[in-house]
Amino acid sequence: MNVRTGIVILLLTGIVLAGCAGPAGPAQPTSTVDQPTMTPAPLATPTDATVPTEPPPAASEPPTGVPATMTTEQVVKVLSGKLAVDPTQMTLVSMEPVNWPDSCLGVNTMEIMCAEVITPGYRIVVEVDGLQTTVHTNEDLSVALIADVEQPAGAVAEDVIVSWQAPGEPCIAGQISAEWINFGPCGSPPTQTAPLPQPRAAELAYYTMLYASYDAETPSGMVSLKGDGPARAEAADQRSLAAWAGEVVADAAGGQADPLNGLAMIWRREGGIAGFCDGLSVYAGGQAPAVTCQTSPASDLGARWLSSPQLGQVFGWIDALASFQYSQKDPATADAMTLDLSFNGTGQSTALQVEQQAMLDYAGQLFTFGALATPTRFVQADADTPMVTGPGPQFEQIGEVFGGQMAFVTGVSQDGRWWRVICADDTVGDCWLAGDQVTPQVATPSSATPASYDPGDIYQRVVRQVYTVDHTYGQPPNFPVVYLVRRTDDSVGASGSPANGQAIAPADQERISAALSDLPARFIWVDKADDVPRDPNGAVADGGAIITVGNITAQPDGTLHVPASIYIAMLAAGGQTYVLENFPEGWQITGTSGPAWIS
Repeated sequence: MNVRTGIVILLLTGIVLAGCAGPAGPAQPTSTVDQPTMTPAPLATPTDATVPTEPPPAASEPPTGVPATMTTEQVVKVLSGKLAVDPTQMTLVSMEPVNWPDSCLGVNTMEIMCAEVITPGYRIVVEVDGLQTTVHTNEDLSVALIADVEQPAGAVAEDVIVSWQAPGEPCIAGQISAEWINFGPCGSPPTQTAPLPQPRAAELAYYTMLYASYDAETPSGMVSLKGDGPARAEAADQRSLAAWAGEVVADAAGGQADPLNGLAMIWRREGGIAGFCDGLSVYAGGQAPAVTCQTSPASDLGARWLSSPQLGQVFGWIDALASFQYSQKDPATADAMTLDLSFNGTGQSTALQVEQQAMLDYAGQLFTFGALATPTRFVQADADTPMVTGPGPQFEQIGEVFGGQMAFVTGVSQDGRWWRVICADDTVGDCWLAGDQVTPQVATPSSATPASYDPGDIYQRVVRQVYTVDHTYGQPPNFPVVYLVRRTDDSVGASGSPANGQAIAPADQERISAALSDLPARFIWVDKADDVPRDPNGAVADGGAIITVGNITAQPDGTLHVPASIYIAMLAAGGQTYVLENFPEGWQITGTSGPAWIS
């Protein structure tokens, strides 16, 4: 059982007291491991380097080894101070004199200009925790620049999925791959490495499956993600990943998983006519493990994954409010129910009773209606399907998925009857579809090798997506006529690519028109967008629209990329590049790639 689930079980059995956790701010390594002073090595400047007053000896002439004026221990002491490493953990491997070609000691630094002057110094290799680091120094070792760092076994720079840097001091940085964690002082090579625990690996897989790549600076630190998903990360999502990375690094530094790292609130429900005995813990990293002790032993109910709006609400409370404990009890009867909430905040304001009650209700709603992770990646609407704000018909309708369209899944309700999907704005919001109106698409793409495809089929799917969903209007489309440009243009997808215009084959044009015949618009092919009639203000005449597509480009991962755009008027246009994956049922649009544009 996950240690985070365990803390809720301990809470329900009375072993863990409410309020035992610290504030849910950025996690830092615990005191069980001595942390070095987080000071990066100084950058060389032209004045830092010692410029010789006479020509240096030839490369073959200088003596080898440690300078006569310094012992090995002194070299280690100086370098450990420069690199912010415990000297007892550093071993001198080799040291050779070198005449560096510039004042930057042969290290490519983007921060400063390097004077092209011969600078005598040393190439030093040290070992820290079994990993070798190459350091370039000047002659008196007053300047030390890291030139190369050995990666841990199995660790390749390209394997890094999440990079993180803590806010404030001490400055700690971490790199996380699917199998390992590297961490250490900012500006220095990682001083420690650890395997990534399986529960954390599963959480990382969720992030990469869901979100597109991004770099962000958040209150929980700077973070970057190499993602494979279609969702656009909002500020709350980015902060959540930074908080998660901080939790992972703190656990690794402490030598074990600490369920208090990143804990924002604990909710408990006991008693009542139904004999409740439930608990939920909410983490800044976006997970909320739940348990029930109505069974013996207690049962793990799975972790809820917070949506972007839910995360935003939690972070708003963390930033504004101070920690507190709140309890709500029914009058003393045999079936009285008790609700408890312990909150860990970093703010200065004391929560009002109405705020405490709102947070208590929030946690209860999350326990009941929160989304669980699922291996299902897509669902396909069997017919036009309402999109609502929660897993039930009682929730507000906010949109619609048209029959035959695919929706990317971000979670499933606890009873398995509702699917949370990516919203129309490509975010992980509170957007749900009824399970009895969609068909799950569990299968992964059939092959990583681009399969054969019918251009007419691919283009009609893209045009249908643009017409029915991505038309820039906030209501269903009602264009009486749509002009399709028969020459491709790759620049319409906002990728900065040249047009690379190619004529769409007449047979493909016929298949596209036939496939779109069920839509209410009349589709007319034109040679170029300039041929379309417009009113004096530049809008397409008679309320029409122009759709332009780019070339179909096969990707190494087996997907297809197709740019497309729509033009309605000068201030009503947009475009992006669509991603299609090949399923047993055929090609389906599963997301977008790169930036989108709108005017």
